[in-house]
Amino acid sequence: MISPENPEKMIRKEYKNSYIIYTLKRVKRIDILNSDIIKEIIEKDILRTDSKKKIKLVINLRGIKFIDSHGFRVLVELIGISKIYNNQLYFANISDEVRELIQLLELKNIFSKREIIIPDDKIAA
Repeated sequence: MISPENPEKMIRKEYKNSYIIYTLKRVKRIDILNSDIIKEIIEKDILRTDSKKKIKLVINLRGIKFIDSHGFRVLVELIGISKIYNNQLYFANISDEVRELIQLLELKNIFSKREIIIPDDKIAA
């Protein structure tokens, strides 16, 4: 597990074209132990943006196999915060396991509109 003192080891941030892409490193789950750290890192960037300039943020979920209710709550909060600041938040590489959880929790309406396909060659491994 990544310690809260080293959040930069948990998330890699890349700038590609008009996107800021956040890739979770060495993380297989988004849960109560790490979701607040993820939120803090991404929220900081959202709050720094100029609300007149629309930013596209992508959370790359490659490798994420499980998200608990706290993790989903944080992701939904990030969607709301990004809307307030006139940004767009998307999710890429949603695994079948997470897609099943989205369906079970009846969050498909929220997440299906925000799924984006980014070719592997556009995201560093």
